Amino acid sequence: MDPILLDGLFGVVPWSVVILIAIVAIGLLLIRATISLIKVAILVAIGVGCFLLVQFVLKNFGV
Repeated sequence: MDPILLDGLFGVVPWSVVILIAIVAIGLLLIRATISLIKVAILVAIGVGCFLLVQFVLKNFGV
């Protein structure tokens, strides 16, 4: 096998450390994306709730 691949990244950093850093970085990005999706879901739920409330008020006490 090629000695460059055995030595690690630039011959200094072991591949296990590189892989660990990559997994942590991807995990943080996924957590950030999940939080953004939850925020969007909450805003959509508030919007749907307001719409349904207006429909209820107009149906029962409508003009």
